[in-house]
Amino acid sequence: MRINRIVGRHLRRKKRTTIAGKTAPFAPGLLMRDFSADALNTRWCGGIAYIAVGSILAVSRPWSSISARAA
Repeated sequence: MRINRIVGRHLRRKKRTTIAGKTAPFAPGLLMRDFSADALNTRWCGGIAYIAVGSILAVSRPWSSISARAA
C-alpha cells in the first residue's frame, strides 16, 4: 500500500478525550520512573484503550502488575 501510495480515509476528526482544567492540581509521579518491583502486588499500572465496535466506541481499562512473575 505504501509503494502505491494508498491510504485509508479518515471520516471524522480525532476526538479529544482529556481536557485538563486550568485550576487542576498537578498529579505527582509516584513511581519516579522506577518500574521495578520487589514482590508481586506492590506496583500496578494501567491505561485506557478506545476500541471502535461498529458505530460505538468501547472503552477498555486493563490493569496489570509491574513485577515479573517467576515461571
